[in-house]
Amino acid sequence: MLPRQSASTGASRIKDNTQIQNNMKTFLEIGTSYFDTLNYLADRGWQGIQVEPIKKYQDKIERKENVHYENSAIYYENTDKLEMSIAPDEIVAKDPDFAGMSSIVRKNGKYLTEKVLVNGITFETLFEKYDVKAVDLLKVDVEGYDWHVLSLFPYHILKPKYIQAECKHWRGQDKPYMKALLVGHGYHVTLDQENLYAILI
Repeated sequence: MLPRQSASTGASRIKDNTQIQNNMKTFLEIGTSYFDTLNYLADRGWQGIQVEPIKKYQDKIERKENVHYENSAIYYENTDKLEMSIAPDEIVAKDPDFAGMSSIVRKNGKYLTEKVLVNGITFETLFEKYDVKAVDLLKVDVEGYDWHVLSLFPYHILKPKYIQAECKHWRGQDKPYMKALLVGHGYHVTLDQENLYAILI
């Protein structure tokens, strides 16, 4: 089980080496597992924050100087008692893709038989903790919870310039609702079978 540390205390931490710089392009990646991440952007002059609730997966990601690694899940409140469903290690050992299928919403997946408690953190607390003032790229891949994450984003505080979110697990009515929501915030939105793409115009 993951260590239980209250996310509500995160904003009070010292902000010297955790601070996002205003003169660099910034990515925010929600749901990383340990593969196909945006970590490589740090080698191209970007800074970023990667948010991943499963610590044993996050610990496998190579650390980059300008990337911050937040061991939490985006949620509507700060908590240390958020339940997630994950695949057991023996399943992941046979097929690492299952490491990327951990879910808050899919409680009864065929292979997601292990329950763990993780930290939940709000976007507002995350932004305060890392002093985020702007986001150039927001990527969301959280196995069906993507729609909720986009709904929780505080667009009144800041608007990412570009958004990519997995939508293949959404219900039919979720896509038109989210498109209308983002269009209302000033985005041009396109969707395909796999992903939603939004550009601030």
